[in-house]
Amino acid sequence: TPKPSSAASDVYKRQVQGIVWRVERVKFIQVPQQYNLRMLFNDNAKLYGFSGCNVFNASYSQSSNLLKVNPLVSTKKYCAQSNYYESNFTQHLQMADRIELNGDKLQLFHNNEVVVEMKPALN
Repeated sequence: TPKPSSAASDVYKRQVQGIVWRVERVKFIQVPQQYNLRMLFNDNAKLYGFSGCNVFNASYSQSSNLLKVNPLVSTKKYCAQSNYYESNFTQHLQMADRIELNGDKLQLFHNNEVVVEMKPALN
C-alpha cells in the first residue's frame, strides 16, 4: 500500500491529469476564447497543448502541489494574431512552481502569484 503522503499526492494528480484545460488568463491578461489555448497533463509526466498557433509538449514533475515544467518543445509556425498570447502563456507555463485546483479553476503559480488560470474545456 502507498504511503499516505504519496496517496494524497496521487489524488491531487488524478484531479488534474487527463482533463483538457482551456487557458482563461495569463497574469492579468484575459485570453480570448477564439485562440483556444489549451493543455493536458497526462499520467506519464508529459504535458501537451496548443498555444494559439503552435502545438507543444514538455515533461513535467509534480509532487503534491509543487510543479516543475521542463523546457517546451514546440512547432515553429508564426501567427500574427495569437503570437502575443502564445509567447506570454508559454513563458509563464515554464516558470510555474506550484499548481492548485480551486473549484473548477486550475491555477499555476510562480512565487505565490497566479500566472496561468485554466478551466476544463467544454469541447
